[in-house]
Amino acid sequence: RSRKPNIICVVSDTLRADYLGCYGNSFIRTPNLDAFAAESVVFDRAHPESLPTIPFRRALHTGRRAYPFENYDPVRWDNVYLPGWQPMDNSKSCLAEELAAVGYYTGFVSDVPHYFVPGMNFTRGAWQWEFIRGQAEDKWRSPATASDEALSKYGDPEQIKKQFPGGRPLRHVANYAHIHSEEDTTTARIFRWAMDFVADNRGAQPFYLMIDCFDPHESWEAPQSYLEMYADPEYNGRNILSTVYGPGKDVYTPGEIEHIKAHYCGLVSLVDNWFGRFVNKLKRLGLYENSLIVFISDHGTNFTDNPEGIIGKPHYSLYPGVMHIPFIMHLPGGPAPGSRFADLVYNVDATATMYDYAGVD
Repeated sequence: RSRKPNIICVVSDTLRADYLGCYGNSFIRTPNLDAFAAESVVFDRAHPESLPTIPFRRALHTGRRAYPFENYDPVRWDNVYLPGWQPMDNSKSCLAEELAAVGYYTGFVSDVPHYFVPGMNFTRGAWQWEFIRGQAEDKWRSPATASDEALSKYGDPEQIKKQFPGGRPLRHVANYAHIHSEEDTTTARIFRWAMDFVADNRGAQPFYLMIDCFDPHESWEAPQSYLEMYADPEYNGRNILSTVYGPGKDVYTPGEIEHIKAHYCGLVSLVDNWFGRFVNKLKRLGLYENSLIVFISDHGTNFTDNPEGIIGKPHYSLYPGVMHIPFIMHLPGGPAPGSRFADLVYNVDATATMYDYAGVD
């Protein structure tokens, strides 16, 4: 390599590998990720080093294993309390800091609401960063604004309002009130920010950019045009934004499970569309060839498609739906495009590769 490459890491939360065409799915429309895989290296046995959202990211941002979850130090005013769910170790450096130290202009954009909790501190090392608000239970807009008419889509409004000020439907309705088209979604907004970042920083190469996208994580509500790609037009039940974590076939009807999956598939295609727009922007700017681009997920989820009929991702059901993640890398000067590897790899291997391409031990 004649000069240090730009380094871009894209995370798509809760994305199952088997819901992408490049991993064998023939039903879900993911043309952009499939095309990217054909130009890149694909790992067929990739798994998260640890679960769930925040432990995975602690390892990805640092290259250090998060498990075993020793010295658990919960963050006050969080909404998740699990061993390993805590900030990065403040006494140790992270990838963005190390890259900034060797001359990379560093950026970070995300709509993952767990990053926004006071004290999480994952923006360390970023010269430029942005949080895109409004996903899931993000404490952004007032749930008191949620009308009965809007809530009725998800169940009995009176029962939902008893969860005030928390409760996913309340937060979802409040946070999504401004979304009138695909362009308004947080997925569109983070990738537009990323496109602006690479355009603005053509003169600041090499740059490092992490794009961390919460879709297709719950809350599962795809834009209507994406939902229609997969949903049964005869379905007239409620929208189920998130599920119990456990046996699902006694909780949800087959029609409800299929509708949940239709929303999930729509969000997968939404991510695919905007990832494709971002890659096309890199190509138009002449930045693609000399960029190491990592595409990865933290985990998937179950849709009762396992021997126990488990839905969601409880800790005791680590089926492939949860544990088999997509891991695709565009490697300047690397193996032939379209190469596939069956080696057992983890998210820490992605970080190690980014360090290596930057020339940092």
